[in-house]
Amino acid sequence: MKKGLLTAGAICVVAVAGFVVWGMRGGEANGPSNPVSGNKGAQVVDAPKWHVIGGLEAGVRSAFIEVSPSAAKDRSAYDEAVAAVCSGENGCLVAFFLPGDKVPPNEPMTKFLSEGGWNSYQPVAYWFNNAFTVWDCERAGDKGAPLNAMCGAFVRDAHRAILAVTSRTTLARFCGWGDKGEVAKAKAYISKIRDPARREQFASTLDKDLSEPYGGEASNCVRLRDKIELESENALKFLTEHQI
Repeated sequence: MKKGLLTAGAICVVAVAGFVVWGMRGGEANGPSNPVSGNKGAQVVDAPKWHVIGGLEAGVRSAFIEVSPSAAKDRSAYDEAVAAVCSGENGCLVAFFLPGDKVPPNEPMTKFLSEGGWNSYQPVAYWFNNAFTVWDCERAGDKGAPLNAMCGAFVRDAHRAILAVTSRTTLARFCGWGDKGEVAKAKAYISKIRDPARREQFASTLDKDLSEPYGGEASNCVRLRDKIELESENALKFLTEHQI
């Protein structure tokens, strides 16, 4: 599995190689119109911003797409390719590459997985089950990136800081440590996030984590207190210094 869909400039992978299956039947994908597996003969017409370059034999609707360098940071190129390949079907799989990237060979999926699957490849983006679950923030760009890619300066670190705050609060409630006002500070920070979608994402993370009861051992109240308290303090300090 690749380094992880959640550091700016890094690929983030949600799907596991063991269940990622790609399909491409009908021969080489190097013409102006290429068959995509699972389409039962349907054709995908290449576009100026992208073209089909191959896939693996798996019998599902999927493709490997090469994106033109000039369109590498153009979100519409990725959306257009997904629409053309998937035609709205659930479970569709599309891996995107840029010229010069190492691309898997056209071979049976079982052989591909036995050789290590995606461990040797770095798609610039990856569409699976109606969502982009891989997005290279540096090569595919911040603009138009899916929220869960956490692209942008300090975004991922700020998200981690929110999680550190909720961890302290959840454990503090369980252990009876008392409230230090960290939730109010986190909410104030979130209210100032400039991007409305990002603001909603962070608020949802905070609410979800705070709604879940602590499920650990009572011994953690003593064993983990110093660590959790320090992490929360550092998180609040980071949020004070880095408004996104």
